Amino acid sequence: MLQKTVLPAVILAVSILTGGCLNQQENAAEEHEPPVTIQVLFEPRQEAGNEVPLLVRLTRGGEPVEQADEVTFEVWQHGNSPSAEVLEAEPVGDGMYEKMHIFENTGFFYVQSRAEVNGRTTATISEIEVGAITINQGEDSEAKDLPPEMFVSFGVQDELGAAEPAVLTVQINWEDEPWEDADVSFRIEGDEGHSGSVDAQEMEPGEYQAEYAFPEPGEYEVIIDMEKEDVSEELRDTVEVGQEGLETQ
Repeated sequence: MLQKTVLPAVILAVSILTGGCLNQQENAAEEHEPPVTIQVLFEPRQEAGNEVPLLVRLTRGGEPVEQADEVTFEVWQHGNSPSAEVLEAEPVGDGMYEKMHIFENTGFFYVQSRAEVNGRTTATISEIEVGAITINQGEDSEAKDLPPEMFVSFGVQDELGAAEPAVLTVQINWEDEPWEDADVSFRIEGDEGHSGSVDAQEMEPGEYQAEYAFPEPGEYEVIIDMEKEDVSEELRDTVEVGQEGLETQ
């Protein structure tokens, strides 16, 4: 009777030990797996209003990852991360995952590509310039006279010719927060003695817009005046207006 009781107990103990060893081996194998690498395949410059593919390729040890648990793109404009949009990508073969997206506004954007594979998450952040823009990024910018806490991106609506209303947009942030309730205006000076100005309206937190019709083809200097409390700054850019379109230089 004793032998019949002891034998099943011994078998159970051996099974538990064996199962524990197998789990430890599986965990050790997973820990030694090479990490997942995200290769970003979309362009760092895009045009506003166009549908473009956000595309990444996942590899592990040089081999494509065909069955990721989840791949997403988180998209937000500089200084507006609380309004980030999360997009779920779909597999398109050879370890690539894609989601079509339209950047509605001109400006400076971030895209965080995130992949979850076997319960582990890998992510990378990319920067995208949308439209024709001039960017100041503080101390690293050519605009040395602007405070390092100040981030300014200026853009014009693409493919507009002379005598057509162009949308001028400037995004202003102070220490990564939208610079709200500021007085912003655009001064325009042309080659042939043309001069004009227009006040901008705040459309979104820290984003200011105005419309201006450049009268003739040619080169124009756009001076952005920005004032708030004891801060008064300006940023200059040059645009070339043609019969068929408008470009920043």
